Amino acid sequence: MLTYVDALAAVMSSPAQEAARLVYADLLSDAGDPQGELIMVQCQLAQYERLGTRSTPHYAQLKDRERIAEQTLRQRRAHLWDAGIVWRKFDRGFVTRLEVKRADAVELLGQLRDDPFFSAVDRLELSEGTPAAVASLTALDGFASLRSLRIARKYATHGFGELGARRLAAWPVMRQIVDLRMRNEQLEDAGLTALLTSPNLADLKRLTVGHNSAGLRDVFRLETWPMLAALELTSCRLTADELSQLVHIKQLEGLTSLSLAANHLADDGARVLAGSRLPLTEMDLGYTGLTDRGLTALCEAPNRSFTKLVLTSADVGRSIPLMAQRHPSLQTLMLNETQVTDDQVVAMCQALDGSLERLSLQGTSVTVRSVAALTSCPKLKALSLSRTGIGDESIKVLANSPAFAALEQLDLDSCTIDVEGAQALLASPYLSRTLDLSLHAAGLPESTVRALRARFAFS
Repeated sequence: MLTYVDALAAVMSSPAQEAARLVYADLLSDAGDPQGELIMVQCQLAQYERLGTRSTPHYAQLKDRERIAEQTLRQRRAHLWDAGIVWRKFDRGFVTRLEVKRADAVELLGQLRDDPFFSAVDRLELSEGTPAAVASLTALDGFASLRSLRIARKYATHGFGELGARRLAAWPVMRQIVDLRMRNEQLEDAGLTALLTSPNLADLKRLTVGHNSAGLRDVFRLETWPMLAALELTSCRLTADELSQLVHIKQLEGLTSLSLAANHLADDGARVLAGSRLPLTEMDLGYTGLTDRGLTALCEAPNRSFTKLVLTSADVGRSIPLMAQRHPSLQTLMLNETQVTDDQVVAMCQALDGSLERLSLQGTSVTVRSVAALTSCPKLKALSLSRTGIGDESIKVLANSPAFAALEQLDLDSCTIDVEGAQALLASPYLSRTLDLSLHAAGLPESTVRALRARFAFS
């Protein structure tokens, strides 16, 4: 007779196969465990999503069942939520992401190892990365499925420092970590050096060091780095000279994703990147002082094929059509708070090959002309037009064009939308019922707001 242990082992050994999950779900459901219902429902939802058929009544019914099952499971483990251990992400019935909101709750993680509900956790987040929290974490073992570790700290608290970094570097669990993200930790060279040179981090593929006002110097001279594919150094006081050292580190020659946001590199940094041999396909140069000159140099560099560019608050606009011409297969583009105009958005859309999936024009001056131009991007899944001032005419274009049928997220916060625009959204034959709509527009009648909440996944 099949036991719970054997059925769970089959799921863990073949996580991509849903048949094993459904066998385990039957056992749980027979015992009255709501995780069985969640597994069955989320497997069906995953099938709808693979087929691209979300806009069906049955899908909406399944989402309601999913919500009820998640709430029931949360209530059964309310003591963990009360202690500061929360979860919101599932993969076909199993929790995959855990967040520990309080430092004194870290030691409770040891109790979760014997709970099958948490068998598939692959990402752990510590919201308070204090020295005590890191000491408690590194005293634990287990976490067989853990692949991503994210540690932050509140601005009013101390980061884990060099001692905490050395503890992490020596923690055997780090051997299975491929994604390490640390924010606001004020790591100096000694702490980061301990991590980068640890044999336990040899398989690390993504590293984030964010909001590190202490700055970094000696790490760019290290001869030993993990073979990273993605690196994020946000607000680390990085200079163009240090960036020049970074792009010549041998172990980083396979780097495809680089985020340098909030380092004042200006166009000098863009020119360094343009002259490098890094095979970059994703870049974040938001808040770096980038201008059209720097973006032009970067886009004209040979052997480049960007799929993601984040240019938040860059002084760019004229170079956007050139960017689209040189990189027509862009999938993600963030132009928040840039100088881009309708003419430039139209030219951009004409040059792109239709691969664009995520676009943000938040805080720009675009109008209905830009929205109309976006109908040439039928793969758009996420679109932000917040704080653009677009009105009902733009909303009608969004609601009445089949080109926007793939949208999963639509941000219209602070746009000038009246009842006419809201009614167009409600009557749209193309926008999905599961669309995550963000619309905080003043002046809409309460009855209209209620109707929008009922029609969409309103946020």
